[in-house]
Amino acid sequence: MTVISWIGLGHMGSPMSANLVEAGHTVRGFDLDERAMATARDGGVETFSSMAEALEGAEVVFTMLPKGEHSRAVYLGDQGVLALAPKDALLIDSSTIDVETALELHKAAAEKGFAFVDAPVSGGISGAAAGTLTFMIGGDKDTVARAEQVITPMAGRIVHTGGPGMGQSAKIVNNMMLFVNLEACAEGSVLAAKDVGLAMSAGEQTGVDLPAAELAAQRFQRLIDEGYGDLDCSLIVKYAAPDGKVQGWNPDEV
Repeated sequence: MTVISWIGLGHMGSPMSANLVEAGHTVRGFDLDERAMATARDGGVETFSSMAEALEGAEVVFTMLPKGEHSRAVYLGDQGVLALAPKDALLIDSSTIDVETALELHKAAAEKGFAFVDAPVSGGISGAAAGTLTFMIGGDKDTVARAEQVITPMAGRIVHTGGPGMGQSAKIVNNMMLFVNLEACAEGSVLAAKDVGLAMSAGEQTGVDLPAAELAAQRFQRLIDEGYGDLDCSLIVKYAAPDGKVQGWNPDEV
């Protein structure tokens, strides 16, 4: 059993800390929002009226905060983690913040003699509740190995991405790739009924066999013939459903 202090009990922090409680650890939590602390208490977290109280006796300190400015305030202030936490505590910042701030925290923690990793997560609130988050951890090998032991109850996957700040770097790149993919899907969904025809024409001109594109073209044409030509092309999924129904779509309201 490990005594863990958790600072930041919001939508992610609350279910994550509850999974640590379920794993048998003692979790002492603090948040500026009393409603967040009430939710955390429902998950078995002991909550306190100040961060100083929550940090008492901590072997590990987790922080899950909104922005870099909040992480700097929580760690670097006169009444911050680096001033108040036990000197042998392992510090883990799971906030998603800028790399510059992450490097600043690494440097400040090292100067104070603390072991520190930046360990942002991917997987959202549902992943936090299910204990299936992906942790991307930046720090030296030995400190990351220590962090992995306590992170395991919250994680589906743990990746050591490199040295200080590399956890945040990986998370930022991951988010960027996600957003680019979403943009591509959005643009493609608008253009597909037209562009699948262009793809078929290109296949004919170059002699390339495109059976999947041909099937898509047939199904898009079927949508048009059935009067759905002005709707999003994702409606093609209805042809894969055994009953032709799609959750959230009512053909009677078209």
